[in-house]
Amino acid sequence: MDIKIVYLSVLTLFAVILSTQAVQYEDLRCKCTCSSYHNVSARVYKNNTLHDDCNCLSVVVPRLIGTSIKEEDIDPYCYLCDCKYEVRSTKTMQVVVYIFLIVLGLLVLYMGFMMIIDPIINKFGGKEGQQQLLQDDATEMSSTTGRDTDRMSLDGRSAGQSVFQRVNLVQAKWKRQVKEQRSSVFERQEILH
Repeated sequence: MDIKIVYLSVLTLFAVILSTQAVQYEDLRCKCTCSSYHNVSARVYKNNTLHDDCNCLSVVVPRLIGTSIKEEDIDPYCYLCDCKYEVRSTKTMQVVVYIFLIVLGLLVLYMGFMMIIDPIINKFGGKEGQQQLLQDDATEMSSTTGRDTDRMSLDGRSAGQSVFQRVNLVQAKWKRQVKEQRSSVFERQEILH
C-alpha cells in the first residue's frame, strides 16, 4: 500500500511540473532579429502571434513606440529585421529530458545497489566460489565431448546454487580470463622486444 502512495505522489509531482512548465513557454512564436541602426542597438524581439502577423510591423514597431527612435527611422530599421515564425514542441522536449533523468536515476540506483550487494556476494561466495571455480576449470579441461555436455553440466550444477554464488562464480571466472589475457599480452610484448 505504501508503494501505491509513492507512485501516486510521483505521478502528481510530474503532472504539476508539466502543467507549470506549459505556462512558462509558448510553442508558437515570432522571433525578429534586428541589426543595429543609428541610435538603436541590435536586438531580438519575440512575440506570440499568428503566422500571418509575423513581421516587423506587428512585432517590432509596437515596442519601438515611446523609445528614442524617430518615426522616419522605423521603416529603415524594419528593413534590417529578419522575422521568423517558430514552431516547437516543448512537451516533447520535456518528455525527452524526463526520460533521460529517469534512466540516469535508475542507473545511479543500480550502481548503489551493486556497491551494497558486492561485499555481500564476496562474503557468502568467497572460498566456496573459488573451490567451485577450480572444479569447473578441471572439468572443462578433462571433458573432450564438446560444448553441449559442458553446458549441460554447468546448468545442472548451477541449479542447486544460489543467485549470489552463481554471480560470484561468473565474476571470478571473468576476472581469471582478464588476468590470463593480460599475461598473454605482456608475454607477446616481451617476445616482440
